[in-house]
Amino acid sequence: MRHALFLMMFTVGCSSSSLTESVAELEQRAASVNDCCEIDDRSLGREDHLVRLGSRVVLIHDWVKTDGEYTGFSMTVSEGKAMSYLIKLGSQTLSGNRTLYATDGRSIARINFCGECDSPDGCEDGGEGDPPGEGGGGDDDGGGSDPACPGGDCPTEGGTGPVLL
Repeated sequence: MRHALFLMMFTVGCSSSSLTESVAELEQRAASVNDCCEIDDRSLGREDHLVRLGSRVVLIHDWVKTDGEYTGFSMTVSEGKAMSYLIKLGSQTLSGNRTLYATDGRSIARINFCGECDSPDGCEDGGEGDPPGEGGGGDDDGGGSDPACPGGDCPTEGGTGPVLL
């Protein structure tokens, strides 16, 4: 019993520091920066991938890969703040708010943080600070969709789109 209590206290003590990293600390850890408030198939699996959402940032890391498909991830939110998101799994969209996310084996197609953007200018230009040779996914494919929100699934300024709780 005493050993279990020590182990539990040790685990909590070691993991709490990563929950309160500042924006600057997470930006320093980032290997790449997203060009939108949504992670699509071009950015799935990128370790230490930063998403800027105005006054907060999210660092996506520790991807889980099952049978060649991404089925889970971990995220660290600046200052340990709460964060909600939408996960697209095939044709189904689910909401989430945990820092560790794992599907029931289905492949993640997209992660949408757009409802959490608190910047008055929007969060479409998050890739401006990419390290050399990195990027948030390349050029617009010319398909008529908004390059900031591939597939057109991001909410618009008018308040339409998914509501995250």
